[in-house]
Amino acid sequence: TDVSDSANPADDTGAGDDPTVTMFEVANVSLQKMGEYVDTNLNNIVDQGDRIDYMFTVTNTGNTPLFDVSVEDNLVTVEGGPIDLAIGESDSVTFSASYILTNQDVANGSVLNTATVTARTANGAIVTDVSDDPTNPTDNDENNDGEPDDPTITVLDVEQDLEIFNEISPNGDGVNETFVIQGLQNYPNNVLRIYNRWGNVVFEEANYQNNFDGTSNGRATVERGEKLPVGTYYYLLDLNDGSSGRAGWLYINR
Repeated sequence: TDVSDSANPADDTGAGDDPTVTMFEVANVSLQKMGEYVDTNLNNIVDQGDRIDYMFTVTNTGNTPLFDVSVEDNLVTVEGGPIDLAIGESDSVTFSASYILTNQDVANGSVLNTATVTARTANGAIVTDVSDDPTNPTDNDENNDGEPDDPTITVLDVEQDLEIFNEISPNGDGVNETFVIQGLQNYPNNVLRIYNRWGNVVFEEANYQNNFDGTSNGRATVERGEKLPVGTYYYLLDLNDGSSGRAGWLYINR
């Protein structure tokens, strides 16, 4: 009698009767997705027009190379790829996406979504994975592949109470550049009007988005697009919710 020895050098352990190992192709891919809030207009509040930057990490967790690796997301257009991944290889720089906040997102206080990675093997087999947020401790395995598939939840630090800041200094230093009213996401039908000391409307906007930087869009005394001079102005905020609204003064300092 004799115990067989594998003819494959990869199975050689030096024992002389190495078992023959037959490897099966196991194709697996893993996707992680994280979101980072960006205060686009630098007004220190969460409002419409701000951004969430998404970062994706794809990893070949199987024992066979993967080709045409691509990422899709129903919320955003993912830039980058497709790419190939060797066994055990991970990539966290190729794929990226950005999402612009809507007023409804601000009202909700968070943005939740998932992405999906798709790849193929040399034999044409297709593998996919639903993204997981590694910062989400829930660890639900929605597709039963042994890895968590928690959605990426970007929590927005939204100010709920209405608070009006009545001085701006639009001089390009990134501080107090615009007329900020916190909590406006709760009043999407608002209308803001700003008057000069003669009672002329120098700025008017429905669904105001904290973007007044001292530039006129009125027609009475200052041409549209012109910078308003330093001085005190008067604002009237109609919330269109049945209340009396808000009124007060606003000082522009350059």
